[in-house]
Parts: sequence; structure tokens; C-alpha cells
Amino acid sequence: MYTTDELGRPIYTSESVREALYADDLDVIHTIEFQNQYDINKFNQSADELDIQQIQIHSAVNTSKLEYDKELSANWLMPEKYKSIDVALYVLERCHTNQERERAGEELLEFNNRNLFPLLQYMIFLVDTMRENNIVWGVGRGSSVASFVLYILGVNKINPILYDLDWREFLR
Repeated sequence: MYTTDELGRPIYTSESVREALYADDLDVIHTIEFQNQYDINKFNQSADELDIQQIQIHSAVNTSKLEYDKELSANWLMPEKYKSIDVALYVLERCHTNQERERAGEELLEFNNRNLFPLLQYMIFLVDTMRENNIVWGVGRGSSVASFVLYILGVNKINPILYDLDWREFLR
């Protein structure tokens, strides 16, 4: 339905937008980028006639893929209260034994070395949101069940310590 640019952002063609329109998927259309300015102008003219939201014009990004990824990972869309959570304290306060604290500490160091604390903050937000809205999610999947930190956060429901799972399987 779309191609991607060098940064992995979706780029839609006129044909793929028509498919979205026919599928009544207008929410997608307002967040996309077209291959050329002409397509945007044509859509916006039609949007005026149909009294629907126009597409905003996106400018090209003049940055490397690494810089773009860093910028995105620093700007997770979540409430401010989650952005200020001290992830290490949050996790360690939920540990009950020295073994759990030691395991969590090892994993937290690795998450921190990889600059993944914003991801963990988002996981806390996501799990809280799912709980508040009674959304059911799976018990765990793949190597992520080897992470005790993800277990503590509620992302998965399998305690890897009980099954002697090595967290390095997840954070390779």
C-alpha cells in the first residue's frame, strides 16, 4: 500500500490514497506523506469540496537515520507524568527479594546502556492504559519473557527467574 523513504517513514502514492478512501480509512490519510506536492494539492482541493480535513505538507528531513531514530525515541507520545518516572526506582520498588533486585539491577544497567529508559517509561504507560481500559494482552512472546524488568512492568506475565531464563536472550 505504501513505500518508505530512507528513514523508514511511509510514503503513499495517489493509488494507495484512493484505496484508503475507498476503504473509508480517512484517519490514515491525515498522517501520511505523498511522493510529490502535486498529489497533496489535488487531495486538499478534493478535501475542501468534501468538507474533510486537509493533509498537512511535510518537509523533507535533512538528517541521518541514526539522528532521526534518536529524535523519535526521545519524543515518545505519552503523558508527562510517565516521562518523569524514575524507571530504576519504579522497578526496584516492586522487587521482593535480593535475587529479584539483583536480576532487575543487571537488566536495568543494560537497558540504560542502550538508552532504553524512555521505552520502559512508555511500557509503564501502555500497561497502565490497558489495565485502566480492561484490555487483555498475552502472557508473553518470544525472548521478551526472559526479561524480569518487563515482567515487573507487567508487559508479560511469565516470571523468568522461576524458569531460570537468561535475560541476555532478550537484550542481545
